[in-house]
Amino acid sequence: YEAMAQEKAKTLRQVSKLFERNGYSDHAGEYFYRSKCMDRLGSCGIKKMTYSLSWLICGYGERPIFTFLSMIAVMLIFAFAYVITGFSIGQSTINLDTLKETWPNIWQILKCYGHSTFFSITTFSTVGYGNYVPVGEWSSIFAAIEMLAGVSLSALWTGCVFRKIVR
Repeated sequence: YEAMAQEKAKTLRQVSKLFERNGYSDHAGEYFYRSKCMDRLGSCGIKKMTYSLSWLICGYGERPIFTFLSMIAVMLIFAFAYVITGFSIGQSTINLDTLKETWPNIWQILKCYGHSTFFSITTFSTVGYGNYVPVGEWSSIFAAIEMLAGVSLSALWTGCVFRKIVR
């Protein structure tokens, strides 16, 4: 099966190059994407993980929406992590204990998650307004990781969009 999938991927890449040479860049991009999907299906081990991660994060550079959705997912996941590990807004602190205190009130919990999402977005974009600050070691570690992910995914998304515009 792997050999057949690799052969099909090779054929799709040739079709992609043919479209590219003849000025049909949208079709070339679509066939390039399909060849990469076929490469993923016909591979195994580390190579398959690499292809899968590339497909999930950026759609092999042909699907900017994948990167945008990955950015949103990262921000929401880190927002959840900040609710658990804690962060401060001015003089007040939001963490797991805050959620336990407000447990029956779902609107208060959503408000805490909203603040956490705002903190995550400002951290992801590396803006950081200053009144939202991570509290504790884990929250600081998560903030540092999110900043690196934000810079990387923003650059990747810009590259994907630029690639589609240039074609």
